[in-house]
Amino acid sequence: MNKQDTINLLKLDIAAEETLLKLKDDIVAVVKKFDNKVPTKRITTALKKVDDNLRFTAQYNSMVIEMYTTNRSVQSTTGTSWVYISNSCKTILHSCLRSSSNNGCLNDDGTINASQIIKDINIYAEYKQKSITDLKKQIKNIDKITAKFEGIKEQQSQFLKDTNINIMSYLNLKF
Repeated sequence: MNKQDTINLLKLDIAAEETLLKLKDDIVAVVKKFDNKVPTKRITTALKKVDDNLRFTAQYNSMVIEMYTTNRSVQSTTGTSWVYISNSCKTILHSCLRSSSNNGCLNDDGTINASQIIKDINIYAEYKQKSITDLKKQIKNIDKITAKFEGIKEQQSQFLKDTNINIMSYLNLKF
């Protein structure tokens, strides 16, 4: 993929993350309504009133709130095809239902622990916001990043040419 297509996809990805972060307060309000209630499909129904692309799942030992991204492709700069972001869902919560350290999203009676979910959402949102900020800065320096990576690849290639496989094996030198 060429540089401009990559930048266009990264910007589309950022836009999807920012859309989800804008919904955070409304998502938290929904979670509060279900405090001390058993997690059911009613949560997804309430989330869909916030945004039709939101969904809630609680299976195995995971509780997830995510948004399906409908705007996930851009036409390539060649004009002959479309390129897609790598993940069609953006997550704002992915936490354990039960935890040995007592910080799961469910209370002992199997009902929702809204305060823990809200705490986890806030941690995740803070991480995502920092990630978006970093990504925006790095997009501006994409040529430098690519050049640095190419230099590292060249060093790796030269190292592999110069070093016997047995030395690498015994010293556990792996890339």
